[in-house]
Amino acid sequence: MVIPASAALVREVLGDPLCWTWLTGHRVGVEFVRRTANRATYLVDGVPYVADGDRVCVDDEPVGRWAVTPVAGGAEVRWRQSADPPAPIATVLESLPRAEISWADVPADAAPRAAARALAPLIRARAADSERGRTLDRTVVAGLRAAGIFRIGIPSAIGGLDLPPEEVVDVIDELSHADGAAGWCAFIGNQAAYSAWLDPAVAGKLTGADGLILAGSTAVSGRSERTADGGYRISGRWRFNSGCLHADWLMAGFAEPAVPGAAGPPPARLAFVPPASATVEGTWNVGGLSGSGSHDVLLDGVEVPAEFTAPLYSRPAVFGDALHRLSPYNVQAVLMAGFPLGVARRALDEVEQLAGAGHTGLPAGALTVPLVRARIRLRAARALVRECFAQCWTDVAAGPCLEPRRAAEPALVLRHAVDTAKDVVAEALRLAGPAAGGPRGEALRRCGRDAYAVGQHIATGDDMVERNVRRYAGEQP
Repeated sequence: MVIPASAALVREVLGDPLCWTWLTGHRVGVEFVRRTANRATYLVDGVPYVADGDRVCVDDEPVGRWAVTPVAGGAEVRWRQSADPPAPIATVLESLPRAEISWADVPADAAPRAAARALAPLIRARAADSERGRTLDRTVVAGLRAAGIFRIGIPSAIGGLDLPPEEVVDVIDELSHADGAAGWCAFIGNQAAYSAWLDPAVAGKLTGADGLILAGSTAVSGRSERTADGGYRISGRWRFNSGCLHADWLMAGFAEPAVPGAAGPPPARLAFVPPASATVEGTWNVGGLSGSGSHDVLLDGVEVPAEFTAPLYSRPAVFGDALHRLSPYNVQAVLMAGFPLGVARRALDEVEQLAGAGHTGLPAGALTVPLVRARIRLRAARALVRECFAQCWTDVAAGPCLEPRRAAEPALVLRHAVDTAKDVVAEALRLAGPAAGGPRGEALRRCGRDAYAVGQHIATGDDMVERNVRRYAGEQP
């Protein structure tokens, strides 16, 4: 069987049971359990299923191998069975070589926002599957890669796009409008911007031709000890690692070994490790942003060379692009701001469609005033985001860093965008009336879950706001 897609994509999609529902039409229940090195365990209708490269095991017994070969027009797929798997798995495996893999046709020279728009139909079509699988669908990830979306955050010297801030916001907005999980994973993956704190030669090793997808956590949740060659042996558990199942590299905040007699806590660093060094545990069972795959990541005595760690918060980035001359928290704010704006815009679009089809139970024209007012509020929030970030770009072009008052603004503007989006989505749900709870309201309900989920992120929390308000007011540096 020849599938008209690249062999790499076909191998990745067929090997991920989370894609099987839409690939084959068989409504099997698939749950991700754990991945250690390259060995991933799932439950398929309650039966343990292990994907280990091209090798497949059921109940830890080998049952066959995939063979995916590049050929003219795509990839040839063969399933070589060596034992009889249980019935639910056997049915799916027999169907997979005949599966049709959807793909997004994005022009090679498309600008990032145009590429995001071209990907939108595929992203929308896969949104429910991403939510069901609790991680972003593999074809969506592949589409984002091919479109260059994961080149936004990395330094231009190693292939990054060095976009102006309004374009960064617009790209994440477009993707979030199509599906919150896609926009979220695009923002998170572009925290590859933190590679700008590494030596250029090391950062270049992390980055491929289509960019770098980084997942993980900067939270100092790990402990370390020094190795004989000056590196670190790191252990710990990190929560909320969005996109960790499709990331190229993982990051993990950790404390340097304590020095006897030293004042204060040990300095914090950020380690960059390959996914094969970590264990990912399937802990992401939530409502909002379910499709983001924000599982737990564990490191157990993983040795990391010193050059693959960075003192993220105590020195400027090595690279000089405008984005990387911001603080790490402000880098995050720039990448994140488009998410709430896109989700809220989608919510208003959904209400307008429901109203146009007569599903809200209200007379024609009854929603005109509240919908227009909501759109104006959202446009005002977007304008503030654009103005703030554009001024940051102007300021870092004129000096080595932002003065304290200016540096406090991105976090406050991000929180304003999140609060506005939550209010707008709540209004959309109210205006939709009974339709919000029915089958036609599923996309709108997803917007509601996603909008409130972003409000739980540490970057939008009350502690972050208070700290930056005090910086803005000049009460602390």
